[in-house]
Amino acid sequence: MFAIRSVDDLINFKDYVKDKKKLIIVGGGILGLEAANSAKKLGLDVLVIESFDYLLSRQLDKNLSQKLEKGLNDMGINTQTGKSTEEILVDNNKVVGIKLSDGSKIDADAIMIQAGVRSNIDVAKNSNLKTDRGILVGEDLKTEEDDNIYAAGDVAQIGNFTIGLWTASQEMGKIAGANMTGSHNEYEKPKPFSTLNLGDIKVFSAGANSGDGVEELKVEKGDNIYKLFKKEGKFVGGILWSDIKHQTDVKKIVFEGVDPKDTKLGKEMSL
Repeated sequence: MFAIRSVDDLINFKDYVKDKKKLIIVGGGILGLEAANSAKKLGLDVLVIESFDYLLSRQLDKNLSQKLEKGLNDMGINTQTGKSTEEILVDNNKVVGIKLSDGSKIDADAIMIQAGVRSNIDVAKNSNLKTDRGILVGEDLKTEEDDNIYAAGDVAQIGNFTIGLWTASQEMGKIAGANMTGSHNEYEKPKPFSTLNLGDIKVFSAGANSGDGVEELKVEKGDNIYKLFKKEGKFVGGILWSDIKHQTDVKKIVFEGVDPKDTKLGKEMSL
Protein backbone atom coordinates (compact mmCIF):
# COMPACT_ATOMS: atom_id res chain seq x y z
CA MET A 1 0.00 0.00 0.00
CA PHE A 2 1.50 3.30 -1.10
CA ALA A 3 1.00 7.03 -0.63
CA ILE A 4 3.16 9.16 -2.93
CA ARG A 5 4.81 12.08 -1.14
CA SER A 6 8.40 11.98 -2.38
CA VAL A 7 10.66 10.77 -5.19
CA ASP A 8 11.69 7.84 -2.99
CA ASP A 9 8.01 6.86 -2.69
CA LEU A 10 7.75 6.81 -6.49
CA ILE A 11 10.88 4.70 -6.87
CA ASN A 12 9.68 2.22 -4.24
CA PHE A 13 6.31 1.98 -5.95
CA LYS A 14 7.80 1.37 -9.41
CA ASP A 15 10.15 -1.28 -8.01
CA TYR A 16 7.29 -3.06 -6.23
CA VAL A 17 4.92 -3.21 -9.22
CA LYS A 18 7.45 -4.47 -11.78
CA ASP A 19 5.99 -7.98 -11.60
CA LYS A 20 2.47 -7.00 -10.46
CA LYS A 21 -0.69 -6.82 -12.53
CA LYS A 22 -3.52 -4.99 -10.75
CA LEU A 23 -3.47 -1.66 -8.93
CA ILE A 24 -6.37 -0.02 -7.08
CA ILE A 25 -6.20 3.73 -6.54
CA VAL A 26 -8.36 5.01 -3.69
CA GLY A 27 -9.35 8.56 -4.57
CA GLY A 28 -10.61 9.94 -7.89
CA GLY A 29 -9.36 13.51 -7.57
CA ILE A 30 -6.87 15.12 -9.94
CA LEU A 31 -3.86 13.49 -8.27
CA GLY A 32 -5.57 10.10 -8.28
CA LEU A 33 -6.39 10.33 -11.99
CA GLU A 34 -2.89 11.52 -12.89
CA ALA A 35 -1.48 8.61 -10.89
CA ALA A 36 -3.85 6.22 -12.68
CA ASN A 37 -2.64 7.45 -16.06
CA SER A 38 1.02 7.01 -15.06
CA ALA A 39 0.36 3.54 -13.63
CA LYS A 40 -1.43 2.53 -16.82
CA LYS A 41 1.72 3.47 -18.77
CA LEU A 42 3.63 1.01 -16.57
CA GLY A 43 1.39 -1.74 -17.93
CA LEU A 44 -0.78 -2.14 -14.84
CA ASP A 45 -4.49 -2.94 -14.81
CA VAL A 46 -5.82 0.14 -12.97
CA LEU A 47 -9.04 0.66 -11.05
CA VAL A 48 -9.94 4.03 -9.48
CA ILE A 49 -12.34 3.98 -6.52
CA GLU A 50 -14.12 7.27 -5.74
CA SER A 51 -16.47 7.76 -2.79
CA PHE A 52 -18.38 10.66 -4.37
CA ASP A 53 -21.11 9.97 -6.91
CA TYR A 54 -18.91 11.21 -9.74
CA LEU A 55 -15.27 12.03 -10.45
CA LEU A 56 -13.87 15.52 -9.79
CA SER A 57 -17.07 16.61 -8.08
CA ARG A 58 -15.43 19.86 -6.94
CA GLN A 59 -14.16 20.74 -10.41
CA LEU A 60 -16.82 19.43 -12.81
CA ASP A 61 -20.57 19.26 -13.10
CA LYS A 62 -22.09 15.78 -13.34
CA ASN A 63 -22.52 15.88 -17.11
CA LEU A 64 -18.85 16.59 -17.86
CA SER A 65 -17.74 14.22 -15.12
CA GLN A 66 -19.57 11.39 -16.86
CA LYS A 67 -17.87 12.41 -20.12
CA LEU A 68 -14.52 12.34 -18.31
CA GLU A 69 -15.24 8.90 -16.87
CA LYS A 70 -16.06 7.52 -20.32
CA GLY A 71 -12.84 8.99 -21.67
CA LEU A 72 -10.84 7.35 -18.90
CA ASN A 73 -12.56 4.02 -19.47
CA ASP A 74 -11.76 4.28 -23.19
CA MET A 75 -8.10 4.79 -22.21
CA GLY A 76 -8.24 1.54 -20.23
CA ILE A 77 -8.56 3.11 -16.78
CA ASN A 78 -11.44 1.45 -14.94
CA THR A 79 -13.51 3.46 -12.46
CA GLN A 80 -16.09 2.91 -9.75
CA THR A 81 -17.85 5.92 -8.25
CA GLY A 82 -20.07 6.20 -5.20
CA LYS A 83 -18.01 3.48 -3.50
CA SER A 84 -16.26 3.83 -0.14
CA THR A 85 -13.28 1.71 0.84
CA GLU A 86 -13.87 0.08 4.21
CA GLU A 87 -10.87 -2.21 4.59
CA ILE A 88 -7.52 -3.07 3.00
CA LEU A 89 -7.37 -6.86 2.67
CA VAL A 90 -4.05 -8.50 3.63
CA ASP A 91 -2.78 -12.07 3.45
CA ASN A 92 0.70 -13.11 4.70
CA ASN A 93 1.60 -9.45 5.22
CA LYS A 94 0.83 -8.59 1.59
CA VAL A 95 -2.06 -6.61 0.17
CA VAL A 96 -4.52 -8.80 -1.73
CA GLY A 97 -7.36 -6.35 -2.32
CA ILE A 98 -9.98 -4.09 -0.72
CA LYS A 99 -13.38 -4.45 0.85
CA LEU A 100 -15.99 -1.82 0.01
CA SER A 101 -18.64 -0.49 2.37
CA ASP A 102 -21.29 -2.49 0.48
CA GLY A 103 -19.44 -5.67 1.45
CA SER A 104 -18.03 -6.44 -1.99
CA LYS A 105 -14.34 -7.35 -2.37
CA ILE A 106 -11.94 -6.52 -5.19
CA ASP A 107 -8.62 -8.27 -5.71
CA ALA A 108 -5.43 -6.25 -6.21
CA ASP A 109 -1.65 -6.61 -6.04
CA ALA A 110 -1.11 -3.07 -4.74
CA ILE A 111 -3.10 -0.15 -3.35
CA MET A 112 -2.32 3.53 -3.82
CA ILE A 113 -3.99 6.09 -1.57
CA GLN A 114 -4.57 9.49 -3.20
CA ALA A 115 -7.14 10.98 -0.84
CA GLY A 116 -6.99 13.99 1.43
CA VAL A 117 -4.31 16.03 3.15
CA ARG A 118 -3.33 15.70 6.79
CA SER A 119 -1.14 18.38 8.34
CA ASN A 120 1.92 17.41 10.38
CA ILE A 121 1.26 19.43 13.55
CA ASP A 122 3.17 17.43 16.18
CA VAL A 123 5.64 20.26 16.81
CA ALA A 124 2.78 22.70 17.37
CA LYS A 125 0.97 20.34 19.74
CA ASN A 126 4.13 19.83 21.77
CA SER A 127 4.55 23.62 21.93
CA ASN A 128 1.04 24.13 23.36
CA LEU A 129 -0.19 25.99 20.31
CA LYS A 130 -3.89 25.67 19.53
CA THR A 131 -4.54 23.11 16.81
CA ASP A 132 -7.44 21.46 15.05
CA ARG A 133 -6.71 19.90 11.65
CA GLY A 134 -3.89 22.46 11.44
CA ILE A 135 -2.31 25.21 13.52
CA LEU A 136 -5.01 27.78 14.25
CA VAL A 137 -4.10 31.22 12.89
CA GLY A 138 -5.90 34.43 12.01
CA GLU A 139 -6.09 35.89 8.51
CA ASP A 140 -2.74 37.55 9.26
CA LEU A 141 -1.36 33.99 9.73
CA LYS A 142 -0.34 34.74 13.33
CA THR A 143 -1.05 32.22 16.10
CA GLU A 144 -3.34 33.26 18.95
CA GLU A 145 -0.81 32.35 21.64
CA ASP A 146 2.29 34.21 20.49
CA ASP A 147 2.71 37.36 18.40
CA ASN A 148 6.07 36.01 17.23
CA ILE A 149 4.82 32.69 15.84
CA TYR A 150 3.23 32.42 12.40
CA ALA A 151 2.08 29.42 10.37
CA ALA A 152 1.81 29.13 6.60
CA GLY A 153 1.11 26.46 4.01
CA ASP A 154 -0.44 23.04 4.53
CA VAL A 155 0.00 23.27 8.30
CA ALA A 156 -2.01 26.50 8.74
CA GLN A 157 -5.75 26.49 9.49
CA ILE A 158 -7.73 29.70 9.00
CA GLY A 159 -11.22 29.44 10.44
CA ASN A 160 -12.40 25.97 9.55
CA PHE A 161 -10.32 25.32 6.46
CA THR A 162 -6.83 24.12 5.58
CA ILE A 163 -5.49 24.25 2.04
CA GLY A 164 -3.22 21.58 0.62
CA LEU A 165 -2.08 23.52 -2.42
CA TRP A 166 1.43 24.63 -3.36
CA THR A 167 0.18 27.92 -4.84
CA ALA A 168 -1.63 28.74 -1.58
CA SER A 169 1.48 27.87 0.44
CA GLN A 170 3.58 30.25 -1.66
CA GLU A 171 1.11 33.10 -1.14
CA MET A 172 0.83 32.43 2.59
CA GLY A 173 4.60 32.40 2.95
CA LYS A 174 4.88 35.85 1.39
CA ILE A 175 2.17 37.26 3.68
CA ALA A 176 3.55 35.65 6.85
CA GLY A 177 7.04 36.85 6.03
CA ALA A 178 5.86 40.41 5.38
CA ASN A 179 3.80 40.50 8.58
CA MET A 180 6.77 39.27 10.63
CA THR A 181 8.62 42.40 9.50
CA GLY A 182 5.83 44.77 10.49
CA SER A 183 3.28 44.69 7.66
CA HIS A 184 -0.42 44.07 8.25
CA ASN A 185 -1.47 41.94 5.30
CA GLU A 186 -4.29 39.40 5.35
CA TYR A 187 -4.63 36.14 3.44
CA GLU A 188 -7.79 35.77 1.39
CA LYS A 189 -9.33 32.37 0.82
CA PRO A 190 -7.90 31.15 -2.51
CA LYS A 191 -9.75 31.32 -5.78
CA PRO A 192 -9.88 27.67 -6.83
CA PHE A 193 -8.93 26.59 -10.32
CA SER A 194 -7.43 23.39 -11.68
CA THR A 195 -6.27 21.71 -14.88
CA LEU A 196 -6.32 18.05 -15.89
CA ASN A 197 -4.32 16.98 -18.94
CA LEU A 198 -4.32 13.23 -19.66
CA GLY A 199 -3.70 12.24 -23.27
CA ASP A 200 -6.61 13.57 -25.32
CA ILE A 201 -8.48 14.62 -22.17
CA LYS A 202 -7.95 18.30 -21.40
CA VAL A 203 -10.07 20.07 -18.79
CA PHE A 204 -9.85 23.42 -17.02
CA SER A 205 -12.18 24.43 -14.20
CA ALA A 206 -12.48 27.54 -12.02
CA GLY A 207 -14.88 28.65 -9.30
CA ALA A 208 -18.28 27.06 -8.58
CA ASN A 209 -20.42 25.04 -10.98
CA SER A 210 -23.30 23.90 -8.79
CA GLY A 211 -25.63 25.00 -6.01
CA ASP A 212 -28.99 26.68 -5.62
CA GLY A 213 -29.70 29.41 -8.14
CA VAL A 214 -26.73 28.63 -10.40
CA GLU A 215 -27.54 28.82 -14.11
CA GLU A 216 -25.41 27.40 -16.90
CA LEU A 217 -24.32 28.98 -20.18
CA LYS A 218 -23.01 26.28 -22.52
CA VAL A 219 -21.59 26.28 -26.04
CA GLU A 220 -20.40 23.17 -27.91
CA LYS A 221 -18.20 23.35 -30.99
CA GLY A 222 -17.21 19.89 -32.14
CA ASP A 223 -15.27 18.26 -29.32
CA ASN A 224 -14.85 21.59 -27.54
CA ILE A 225 -17.22 22.53 -24.71
CA TYR A 226 -17.30 25.94 -23.03
CA LYS A 227 -19.36 26.53 -19.88
CA LEU A 228 -19.89 29.54 -17.66
CA PHE A 229 -21.97 29.48 -14.47
CA LYS A 230 -23.90 32.48 -13.21
CA LYS A 231 -25.60 33.25 -9.91
CA GLU A 232 -27.48 36.39 -8.93
CA GLY A 233 -26.17 38.21 -11.97
CA LYS A 234 -22.51 37.33 -11.38
CA PHE A 235 -20.35 34.73 -13.07
CA VAL A 236 -19.17 32.32 -10.36
CA GLY A 237 -17.57 29.49 -12.34
CA GLY A 238 -16.42 28.17 -15.67
CA ILE A 239 -15.31 24.92 -17.31
CA LEU A 240 -13.39 24.38 -20.54
CA TRP A 241 -13.37 20.93 -22.16
CA SER A 242 -10.81 19.96 -24.83
CA ASP A 243 -9.95 23.55 -25.83
CA ILE A 244 -8.43 25.05 -22.67
CA LYS A 245 -6.51 27.97 -24.15
CA HIS A 246 -9.06 30.45 -22.73
CA GLN A 247 -8.36 29.62 -19.08
CA THR A 248 -6.98 33.10 -18.36
CA ASP A 249 -10.26 34.56 -19.64
CA VAL A 250 -12.25 32.24 -17.35
CA LYS A 251 -10.23 33.38 -14.32
CA LYS A 252 -10.75 37.04 -15.26
CA ILE A 253 -14.50 36.53 -15.69
CA VAL A 254 -14.98 34.50 -12.50
CA PHE A 255 -12.49 36.09 -10.12
CA GLU A 256 -12.20 39.67 -11.38
CA GLY A 257 -15.71 40.30 -12.66
CA VAL A 258 -14.61 41.00 -16.24
CA ASP A 259 -17.51 41.05 -18.73
CA PRO A 260 -17.26 37.92 -20.94
CA LYS A 261 -18.01 40.11 -23.96
CA ASP A 262 -14.61 41.73 -23.43
CA THR A 263 -12.74 38.41 -23.72
CA LYS A 264 -11.85 36.00 -26.51
CA LEU A 265 -13.83 33.31 -24.69
CA GLY A 266 -16.93 35.50 -24.79
CA LYS A 267 -16.50 35.90 -28.53
CA GLU A 268 -16.00 32.12 -28.87
CA MET A 269 -19.30 31.63 -27.04
CA SER A 270 -20.99 34.48 -28.98
CA LEU A 271 -21.92 36.25 -25.73
